[in-house]
Amino acid sequence: MRTDGQSLAARIGLGKTAVQEQKWSDGCDIFEDVLERDTANLFAHYDAGICHREYGLQLAWVLRNMQWRKATDNFLWVIARDSAFEDVLYQLAVLLQYKKEFPRSFELGHRQVEL
Repeated sequence: MRTDGQSLAARIGLGKTAVQEQKWSDGCDIFEDVLERDTANLFAHYDAGICHREYGLQLAWVLRNMQWRKATDNFLWVIARDSAFEDVLYQLAVLLQYKKEFPRSFELGHRQVEL
């Protein structure tokens, strides 16, 4: 087992630290690196979605929409494989709220509570 900073577990840990510190751009880079090496990693898709969503808030509308599209893709990827993973429905609902898509956001929020 590798113990250097390039192991997937170490990279995911660094990414989760970036999320906790709200370093969204760093988190995006870290989780995208993980996904290049392990495309089926649920945690990386989930956390990449959060990072892209929050990073998008810091950008102008064109770049914001690009980040939010990446966030949507990551959340939907997770949902397609395990809709009960973590609180992925809630995380997508937050994104939809940012986009002012309130009816769909409320629907997903309610589904998350039911789970």
